Amino acid sequence: MALLKNKYTKRVLNLALILFLFIGVIASVLDVRASWMGPEYMIKLDDKGDQTRLAITFRNSREVGFYSTDGFRLLGKVQLDGTPTGITSTTGGQFVIVTQNAPDKILVIDPTQFKIVRQTEAQSGVCAPVFDAERDMIYVCNRWPHSVSAYKMDTLDSVWTTQVLREPSSAVLDTKRG
Repeated sequence: MALLKNKYTKRVLNLALILFLFIGVIASVLDVRASWMGPEYMIKLDDKGDQTRLAITFRNSREVGFYSTDGFRLLGKVQLDGTPTGITSTTGGQFVIVTQNAPDKILVIDPTQFKIVRQTEAQSGVCAPVFDAERDMIYVCNRWPHSVSAYKMDTLDSVWTTQVLREPSSAVLDTKRG
């Protein structure tokens, strides 16, 4: 507390606070996304040939970016109408599956054309997509209704939903235990 008694220290702290608030207001007015906060989800796409790519979503963004292996060169991106909450890909990276909130959806993206090819509405708080061993079913967690759902990969039709104990937010498919 002795540090705050110095009038110059108080002025510097006040100026830093004002500057921080000013930058925050300008960023929100200009709709600047906070992608500088780092990646939220990142997966490696196994492409055919020598080129391997990454699919990356950033915190507070509404897009999926496709990057070169080193993560520096943007190859393309897909705009979403909600915040991504999970990402996975089919074997070989043919499709990327993204869950998003507000609105809650499951999206299938073609990473070569950078466009959404299928989508369906999902339950509230949908996140953490995972495939079954055959890769023909997608399992997702639904945080707010406290459930897990299964969808057919080819049509995105809901197959079943089951209640779980409390707010599932991540999933691992255990093929050994069934």
